[in-house]
Amino acid sequence: MPTIFLYGGSFCPPGLHHEAIIRKLANRLGPDDRLIVIPCGPRPDKETTNDLSLAFRAALCDLAFGRIPRVEIDLTDLEHSVFTRSYDIDQRYRALYPNHEICHVIGADIIAGGARGQSEIHRTWFRGQEVWNELHFMVHMRYGVKCVPEDLPPHHTIIEPTLRGSSSEIRERIFKHQSIETLVSPAVAAFMERHQLFTGRVLRGPAKFAEPMQPLIVANDQNANAVSIAAKLASAFQTDPGQHNCVVVIGGDGFMLHTIRRLWRDHVPFFGLNRGTKGFLLNDFDEATIVEKLRACRELKTYTESLLYVEAESVTGEHASMLAFNDAWVDRLSGQTIWTRVLMNGEVKFDPIMSDVMLVSTAAGSTGYAYRMGGSRLIPGTQMLQLVGSCVCSHHWKNEPLPIDTHIRFEAMSKDKRPMRGFCDGVPLGELNSMSIRRSTTATAELAFFPETDLQRRISEL
Repeated sequence: MPTIFLYGGSFCPPGLHHEAIIRKLANRLGPDDRLIVIPCGPRPDKETTNDLSLAFRAALCDLAFGRIPRVEIDLTDLEHSVFTRSYDIDQRYRALYPNHEICHVIGADIIAGGARGQSEIHRTWFRGQEVWNELHFMVHMRYGVKCVPEDLPPHHTIIEPTLRGSSSEIRERIFKHQSIETLVSPAVAAFMERHQLFTGRVLRGPAKFAEPMQPLIVANDQNANAVSIAAKLASAFQTDPGQHNCVVVIGGDGFMLHTIRRLWRDHVPFFGLNRGTKGFLLNDFDEATIVEKLRACRELKTYTESLLYVEAESVTGEHASMLAFNDAWVDRLSGQTIWTRVLMNGEVKFDPIMSDVMLVSTAAGSTGYAYRMGGSRLIPGTQMLQLVGSCVCSHHWKNEPLPIDTHIRFEAMSKDKRPMRGFCDGVPLGELNSMSIRRSTTATAELAFFPETDLQRRISEL
């Protein structure tokens, strides 16, 4: 029977010792086996899981494990900010994959005292005795942890130790300004340094990307000039597959949106070269000197923007979730205005409101449709959302920025007479009953600009 290996943990941060375990497991997979890493959500019993934002934790896991062949990463707990117990995870995956055996990967320290019923599983896990007796475990030995055979659970397999290391040691070394070169991968180390993670400092303003460029070059193949520039850059910067530390995007804003949605889980800066119209998300440049300028550039400014997490219910009752970097909106499908119930953080604000369009945008998307509909222009990275409407029939309505953590929901009223459709970054979703929009807790994108770029002035000149 094929097996699904579930490796859960806080991974705060993930170290080379984690990667070594995962690589060892990945090399043992059969053709129908799967290995899934599950970073846990906020844990009341482990405060270190709250030391970083969920988005940073998602990024570090993707950077550490996402490029290992045959490894999948389940960000469900992080996206929904919940902590799912091992028993419930086991039940979930058994229901999803009834023809697979489920095996949980754990450290030997968790089973110490098992012979006496005093292991961590027995003492603190939900339905611990049942979990101990019924679940199948892959137990990885750890340096410095003694494990006697009597402590092993009834259903187990052992994997021998690989590398020494611990997340707490990594955090301590960073805080003390000591080297972590032998403890984490270069990609993880670069990301933590760029965002000053675990340093005790709060990064204010844009981050700095100060690495020699190893770009993944992506060009709009419908734009001949963009394709030509891409070929020139590809010959100048020869990056090994999977080793890129930034994505160079050549095209316009629309192509940048498409690329971000496709590659955001690479968690490297998106450096845009404008060959579109406005190019708000990209850099202007001189084609004749761009290769030399990129080679000479020693630092870029980066702005991190959260994507929107959008959930939509169709008129047939089907549910779908998706991400948007710029905006998501609902509008009329017929010649009449839509009547929409608007809720914010679960509280009804308008019931109903009449309009042609109701739109939510990120700060990065605030210069697009949101601005044309009367919204404010915001710098990417600004911790705000925009809620705007077009042709709104209400004396109490006002286009205004909202706190970044606001949850917004649109519900169609009188939908038989006034049908409502939805869009997510311009992608049509069809006729809807409702749309819910919030900041994603895991999906972010980092926009990179030349150091001399004054983004505030650039926005004001649009």
